[in-house]
Amino acid sequence: NAYGFFKTEDYPTHSSFLELIQSSAADHNADSDLKDLAISLSEWCSDGAYGCLFDGHTNVKLNKRIVHFELGQISESSKELKAIVVFLIKNHIRNHILSMPRKLRKRIIFEEMSRLLEVKGGDEVIAEAYAQLAKTNTHITSIVQQYAQFQNHAIRPVIIGNSRQYMIMKQKYPGDLEDLRKDIIMSENAKQFIMQYRSPDNKDWVGERYASFMYHYDDYPAPSYGTVRNICSPEMLYVSSSNPELYDLRAKQLKNEKDLIKAIMKYSREEGVI
Repeated sequence: NAYGFFKTEDYPTHSSFLELIQSSAADHNADSDLKDLAISLSEWCSDGAYGCLFDGHTNVKLNKRIVHFELGQISESSKELKAIVVFLIKNHIRNHILSMPRKLRKRIIFEEMSRLLEVKGGDEVIAEAYAQLAKTNTHITSIVQQYAQFQNHAIRPVIIGNSRQYMIMKQKYPGDLEDLRKDIIMSENAKQFIMQYRSPDNKDWVGERYASFMYHYDDYPAPSYGTVRNICSPEMLYVSSSNPELYDLRAKQLKNEKDLIKAIMKYSREEGVI
């Protein structure tokens, strides 16, 4: 019960644990295995390669309206690091949500879910969110580029079984929609609408740009669905363009800007940048 009265700075850190091992090894002429363990653990201390993420007291605050965790800067070769980071993030988010009043609405968005599934333990994070955190008034959303990316994954039944709403963007391959129709009820007309959606980056576009998607609600006795148009503002087009030349230009424009929101509003409305 005494731990309940601890302040943040009262809890032991990874560095403290390493110091204990090193002290024990010196006092008892420890074998090489213990010394090797101490060397390995030193990489995860504050002055090591990964210490800024794991050593010391957390400086991550989850009480903001939106909290974003970006794993893209961790190299593909650091698979173990990614797995541990995912585990750490999961614990932080889970504990925070469980500490919040259940009546409050929360939302977790798994952007590029297929990439998270490639990380060891990623499937467990997603499965727990759908099966457990959803009971705490938490809305779970997963985003995938193509249905085939997780069609044969063991986590698919967990996601489909706990989902009632789907937002289906334009699909290039009819096979992906046919596979999706095996899991949700979708009419042939709905399939044709989805296949015919235009892309807002089409050079021949005339008039106000928008992106279309099919909103599908798995209702009883029959699903409800319809086309939704997302009107693209200049700011949205500026930050979402996948054009390589524009990406480099905009990265250069924003590099030294202190207020990114104001900078995006400024550059997105200048002639010729969209």
